[in-house]
Amino acid sequence: SDFDHDGRGRHGGRAADRPRRGAFSRTLSAVLCLHLGLCGLHDLFLIYVSYRTDDGDGTEVQVSWNGEGPYVPAHWLSSDGLVANPFVGPGARTLTAFGAHVPGLVLGGQWWRLLTSLLGSSSLYDLVLQILALWGAVPGLERSRGTPTVLSLYVLCGAVGAVWSTV
Repeated sequence: SDFDHDGRGRHGGRAADRPRRGAFSRTLSAVLCLHLGLCGLHDLFLIYVSYRTDDGDGTEVQVSWNGEGPYVPAHWLSSDGLVANPFVGPGARTLTAFGAHVPGLVLGGQWWRLLTSLLGSSSLYDLVLQILALWGAVPGLERSRGTPTVLSLYVLCGAVGAVWSTV
């Protein structure tokens, strides 16, 4: 058992007194899930609007909220959706609207994409792999080095990788 009869753990102190570990992995996993969920809601909304709006003869109207021309995303599990993203997720246009790293846009002045790309997932497959890595490797590093160090390392490595892939 991890606790003695008086409630003290093996490492001294009460369990409630010790800091919770793995806060970075849990928080980043939640952000990654939220990002993919918002991309999904975005795609569903555009699909819904395209079906609800017709030009009088019952045909779909191509819609887009960002002014980049007509666009209706494919259902993620449809054959068109699997062509756009075979790992089940949003297409490139939706990911770009949600801050994906696009070198041409970064060089055009959207430097913030270097950091927002660290907080997104491009597909369900990508999300599962990221969460497995976060839950497998990061808690031990976080226990030994602390959350601020892990956060700094994550941002530094991600930013260097994003800059490297831009140039």
